[in-house]
Amino acid sequence: HTLLLVLLFAACSVQYESPEKVSFNVILEFPPSSIDDSSSFAEVFSATIGASFLFGMDLILNGTCTYLPAPLQDKEVTLNHYYTYGQAAVGLSHIVELAEAGESLVLGVRPDSLAIPAATLSTVLDMAILSADGIGVRLDKDLAPLKYPYFTRIMLSLTQQVNVLHDLLVQLFEENGRGWSDIAVLSTIDQGDLEYVNYFIEKAQQEGTLNIAAFQQILPGQDDVSLELDSIEKSGARIIVTSISGILMDVLEQAGDKGLVSEHHVWTINSLTQTGFAPSPLIQGILTVQPNFNNGQPREDCYIEAYANADPDTYYGTGGPLPYGFVFDNPLDTMMTAMLAAESIDEQEMLDQRVPASVWTQAFREVSYSSIKTNVSFTETGERIFGIELLYADAQQFADGLPALVPFASITEAGYTDLRD
Repeated sequence: HTLLLVLLFAACSVQYESPEKVSFNVILEFPPSSIDDSSSFAEVFSATIGASFLFGMDLILNGTCTYLPAPLQDKEVTLNHYYTYGQAAVGLSHIVELAEAGESLVLGVRPDSLAIPAATLSTVLDMAILSADGIGVRLDKDLAPLKYPYFTRIMLSLTQQVNVLHDLLVQLFEENGRGWSDIAVLSTIDQGDLEYVNYFIEKAQQEGTLNIAAFQQILPGQDDVSLELDSIEKSGARIIVTSISGILMDVLEQAGDKGLVSEHHVWTINSLTQTGFAPSPLIQGILTVQPNFNNGQPREDCYIEAYANADPDTYYGTGGPLPYGFVFDNPLDTMMTAMLAAESIDEQEMLDQRVPASVWTQAFREVSYSSIKTNVSFTETGERIFGIELLYADAQQFADGLPALVPFASITEAGYTDLRD
């Protein structure tokens, strides 16, 4: 009895001590130190996005934007960077090393070529992943809710985009008739692009309203796409659903020469497709599905001003206007979500030990706040909850070198005429 009392007293006397320091680990592609004059646009862009994770974390800790939550203010918060140099295998080895070191959470994990195998590995290693990217169909929790239990993503998924686009085209067919039902599909041979168009084709075939009249694939960087465009022209389809990486403007220029870019044709792109930085009539009326960034100005002004005044030696790419006109909200929201989850786990008196992946994951599900561009919250399966809207490109309205995306209210507003012969 005496021994039992001693053990009970010892157990009761152990009090939780909240850690003074909290560190996060982020896996990125290219470090700023690797960038030189020979670096590709993709490498420079990736390094710029990567640096914005640290910028976003410090923005939160310094209380720069007063409308944002302010988690972990009583702690020393650090961010450890790991780089893949574009090699998914390197990223996976980092995850294994972190797991062996007792870590249970990793951030970043982009693009899909890393996110998909990492999501599988996380289940084996009991590692939670909060991805700033990972938009692929295979990661969709609604299609396979139990396959990747510890994977959470910040981005709008491909399936969410496709579902909205498909339903919109069905609605336009029901309102306007023939011409809106025959679809040509064009994709670069890239994992993300093929997932997007294959899911669209699968959904169209399952629902049965839209008819896939042609499906063509092109190589990334392919100069001549005339054969593929000839097939689309012969199909008679006036709706061209695309997911094209890198060469969209080249494709549109060749399509224009064949009469496939006109008031009688509708082109659609996914949310990540680059439309170019110069005004062009070729992009007029292109449809795209995007998150509804309902917060917008003046919230973005705080970020823009802080970015312009930041030290570029500390945060690569800062010290001037936003690169390419983008507010890097995904890295910021990744850091905020992780920090709010850590604060919640601290309140549960569990942050002084290795936190199980399931605890991190549940904490992410409970995060809800208003960010720079939109509200951030998640479904029970880990999908980001977005307001989603259909937009069309207006070649006459440009801001920061990019075509304006205008809310799509009606097909006539986008400048289209009757698509029927």
